[in-house]
Amino acid sequence: MDHRDTFHHRTIDSGSEKLLDRTIPFVSSSAFHFVLHPIDKQARRVPESSNTVLLMPVNLRYAIIVHYMNSKNLNYIFGIIILALVGFGVYFYTKGKPEHVTNNENATTTPQTPVTPTPKIEYKNSQYGFTFGLPLSWKGYSIIEDEWEGYSLQTQSAEGQVITEHGPLIIIRHPDWEYKAPRQDIPIMIFTIKQWNDMQAEKFHIGAAPINPSEIGRNTKYVFAIPARYNFSYLTGYEEVDKILQGKPLKPF
Repeated sequence: MDHRDTFHHRTIDSGSEKLLDRTIPFVSSSAFHFVLHPIDKQARRVPESSNTVLLMPVNLRYAIIVHYMNSKNLNYIFGIIILALVGFGVYFYTKGKPEHVTNNENATTTPQTPVTPTPKIEYKNSQYGFTFGLPLSWKGYSIIEDEWEGYSLQTQSAEGQVITEHGPLIIIRHPDWEYKAPRQDIPIMIFTIKQWNDMQAEKFHIGAAPINPSEIGRNTKYVFAIPARYNFSYLTGYEEVDKILQGKPLKPF
């Protein structure tokens, strides 16, 4: 409900310097907002039938127009404004807050337990330039020197295939190997760079398998490889040998 009041405005007449009192009707409301409206000289009032009263004191640049509004809509507006102000405040507070720097001098760190490498033994071949790491269970191993043979793909004789290439074959044998109970060996074939390239170009092949040996390393003179199907007999220890080869134990030098 609106309540009428009186607004007292006091001005001084510049000509007579006489203090003048003016009383202008004023309308108050529980929900209103203000709008500035420029005026020139005289104060005017909207007819009483209007829902708006203009208060325009003499010699002021602006007057306040009081508008009645729905209080529910005004609450929404105030709520939006408050949320916006809170959001901006949090943003600028967080942005301007200095980052926390941890003093490393006072910080305590849990010492890490160093990883102990698995003890190994090493076979070294200075003639061809490589080393081969073995688990401790292979201590007492033996080395057998043999030869691989390569057969021509174009030439055959009455006796069968013609050997056109050959090279060293180093066999590392487990210490528990026995004639009556053989274990899986580790065979290492050694090729010159030219022999390896010729085999890849199918100028010769090795054994009956249509698959070439698998390279496990090389240096400037030689390529080291494992024969195809070397473990197809499934001798005792073939799983261990496969695991050893997966660890890339051959290191050329």
